[in-house]
Amino acid sequence: MSAPATGELSLHIERMGRDGEGVAILPDGRVAFVAGGLPGETVRARLTEEHQRYARGLATAIEQHAAERRLPPCPIYRECGGCTLQHWSYEAEADYKRRRVEEALHRIGGLDAVRVEPVRAPSYPYRYRAKASFVFTGTPGRAALGLYRRGTHEVVRAERCLVQHPMLDDVLKAAEEAANRLRLEPYEEESGRGLLRHLVARVSTAEEKTVALLVAARRDPRMKEWADDLRRRVDHLKGVALSINPGRGNRILGTSAVPLAGEPVLQERLAGFSFLVGADVFFQVNPPQMEVLLAEVDREVPPGRGLVALDLYAGVGVMGSLMARKGYRVIAVEASRAAVEDGRESARRNGLPIEFRPGAVESVLADLVERQYHPDLVILDPPRSGIKQEVVAALEAAEPVMIIYVSCDPETLARDVGRLSGRYAVRRVVPVDLFPRTDHVETVAVLSAVGWERGG
Repeated sequence: MSAPATGELSLHIERMGRDGEGVAILPDGRVAFVAGGLPGETVRARLTEEHQRYARGLATAIEQHAAERRLPPCPIYRECGGCTLQHWSYEAEADYKRRRVEEALHRIGGLDAVRVEPVRAPSYPYRYRAKASFVFTGTPGRAALGLYRRGTHEVVRAERCLVQHPMLDDVLKAAEEAANRLRLEPYEEESGRGLLRHLVARVSTAEEKTVALLVAARRDPRMKEWADDLRRRVDHLKGVALSINPGRGNRILGTSAVPLAGEPVLQERLAGFSFLVGADVFFQVNPPQMEVLLAEVDREVPPGRGLVALDLYAGVGVMGSLMARKGYRVIAVEASRAAVEDGRESARRNGLPIEFRPGAVESVLADLVERQYHPDLVILDPPRSGIKQEVVAALEAAEPVMIIYVSCDPETLARDVGRLSGRYAVRRVVPVDLFPRTDHVETVAVLSAVGWERGG
């Protein structure tokens, strides 16, 4: 390693870290996370953060290129924080994701014997996102929509996004134009003044329709006119909803959404089922790859006529539908009231006897255990933070013979599976890439009670 006259460092990138940052070792032995560097490369880097044990930097020049380096197709890729791996070949990305899951299970979970299957990859790693969120910025008459620059709350204008479905680009463009015609003022995060905060848009690949959700700091009579104008500009826009968020924090959505124009609810089809999905309801963003993930889950669910199953962090009940189709009596637990309402209606339309219970999983599961519910099968799909220790304890008390854990974060998956390892053995781990061109990966982990054999 050397220090060029510019004050920058010449660093060798040893491996890929998180968020598209290459990992190098500084001359003083500290770890450096270098944005833009790829494994095997030598880069010139400028340090942007220095801490006692590590530093962060930016690759300003590539002195020795990796064979896997690619030219990013997105014109704002280097500025925008929306995705992080467009400069890497997809084959290298998929292998990194498999290794990341496996290393987390070994290092964090203490599960050295577990081997992870190859990543289930998409046929095309772009234009997959069925939901997108954008931030308003600018001034009245000159408002713009964009995404945050990496590591900041500075907004980079995005006229289109290459990882989202093309129909969402139409909504993005029209929303900006309609806001400027009405001279609606964007919200200023620092001062707390202004009106327009975020635009959330979703597409249904089944209906080939879109919905939009405007997040604003307060109500304003011009919003109805904005919604009507937006629908006139976008022929596939089925409806528009409004969410009021007056808070000064980082949370995007308000507590609830109300219709502004049309019908802001979509129907999506997965695994042969139809689901209602509102603009403010969590639903997986990559339907084709979600079909792949559901096929992996479905192959692990044994017939269960008359047996009890739990769908935890259920959303609208996609996992519960798989179990109900195989004869289980399913209880679905979900904290979002909007998702519970959509899930109940979806179950009714699909003719599935799923019982939805609204509430936090740790509270509802503890109550079920107290009432002597002992499910045979549990599927859980928690948020990125994973499951709380109270949930681990309740699962152990419930004593299901099988747990299928669907995770969007390898590190919290490893932590939680490690917590359960005294009573449950990991039988299979399958990564499914629902988020190409980012460092995120979904994983299906199949656990069975120690001493239990399938079919026994």
